[in-house]
Amino acid sequence: MKLEEIRAQDAAVATLRRALTAGKVPHAYLFVGPGGVGKKLAARGLALALNCSGGADGGVCLSCTDCRKIIAGTHPDVFEIGRVEGKTRIPIDIIRDMERRLSIPAHEGRAKVAVIDDADAMSEPAANALLKTLEEPRAGSYLVLLTSRASSLLPTVRSRCQLVRFRPLPPSVVAELLVEQGARADEAEIVSAFAAGSMAQAKSYLGEDLGPRVEAVLDLLKAAVEPTPLSGLARAEALRRDRVEVLAVLDLTMQFVEEVLFILAHQGSDRLSRPLAKRFSAPFSELTSRLDLQKVARFVTAIEEARTGIERNNMNSQLALERMLMTMRGRV
Repeated sequence: MKLEEIRAQDAAVATLRRALTAGKVPHAYLFVGPGGVGKKLAARGLALALNCSGGADGGVCLSCTDCRKIIAGTHPDVFEIGRVEGKTRIPIDIIRDMERRLSIPAHEGRAKVAVIDDADAMSEPAANALLKTLEEPRAGSYLVLLTSRASSLLPTVRSRCQLVRFRPLPPSVVAELLVEQGARADEAEIVSAFAAGSMAQAKSYLGEDLGPRVEAVLDLLKAAVEPTPLSGLARAEALRRDRVEVLAVLDLTMQFVEEVLFILAHQGSDRLSRPLAKRFSAPFSELTSRLDLQKVARFVTAIEEARTGIERNNMNSQLALERMLMTMRGRV
């Protein structure tokens, strides 16, 4: 995809276009933003722009040999790495192999481009190994790190990359893209409200009954603000054996909490313009009446800790949810 065809990321695209036009593309970029908002498309668009041999005035033709191979994922000078299926970390050997490939001059194109997806998943040895490439870049070689959690990267890695932020997509854009890809308009409208601006999230929701997951979220949030947390503790016990569903519930809980945070931070705005608040007006009215910005910040920390504990540290799901509730309630 050409950079200019990426939807609703005007600031990010403008930053990349300026660097390309000036001929001053940094050797390493860090693309930060939620999953499914265009980071990987932008990385591929950058690779096209750096390698296209048929475009006029710095444009991309999409028809030359370089363009066609990059689009097909077969270009020897443009490659993507990330977590191996079933693994939570990117090991050092994958990073070392990437560095070896980058050290070899471009074989067919004008530039070598390596994209690291979920860069925050690098193990500490892998991240330290990457520093050599970041500190001693080879001319004509470029790195693009993609992450939704920049804070999980080593500060030394972050500081050696140019940061480009990608924003959540507006619900209308998510719905529009879903329809273009074959979804029914009515389903696309519903799903876009839950997607938190992420096409990846939206696609994962297509065809699902989200009712039980929403009930779980509301039980947890109710337990966090009411005198006793019984509903949340019961929900934690019911979810304890389904790790994948627990992580999905935590993601949706974070979306609800971020919506509350926006409403509290913009008291003068119309809360019904927010997609989740519009669909669940009664629970949101209850939450916003009981919470303040300090408490919501505590909720965000608690959810992040629970997710990290389950996903990265194999923490027992029930214990992680129970600890999250206690943190939300200010008991930890």
